[in-house]
Amino acid sequence: RAAAPRRTAALSPRQESIARNVFAGELVECHRARQALEAELGAVERQILDLESRYFATFNRVGNALKGYQDFVAAARSKEGPSARGRLEFAPTDRVFTHASTTKNLHASSAQNPPAPAPGRG
Repeated sequence: RAAAPRRTAALSPRQESIARNVFAGELVECHRARQALEAELGAVERQILDLESRYFATFNRVGNALKGYQDFVAAARSKEGPSARGRLEFAPTDRVFTHASTTKNLHASSAQNPPAPAPGRG
């Protein structure tokens, strides 16, 4: 047996006005919350980009988790050692974590070049 449809009483013009004002306030509040979340997401994505860049700048000359460490082993066997090698460039496709984001294009950062490695590490 199907339930009878719910009947709603018609709102008076005053009640309708109040309901619209409440809805408008909730909509503005939701919009502000969304903007705050988007700003936070953008900050996290910029942090991921920065951490990836630092990782590549610091460790790319000896190898990395994506491409392996064969260069490190070969350099370690040579007389110059791994520090003799120059900094290798990395391709944008190496940015696994940055490219894993579904919103990366919304929060594009101007920092596409890797920062200099921390003192004492490069």
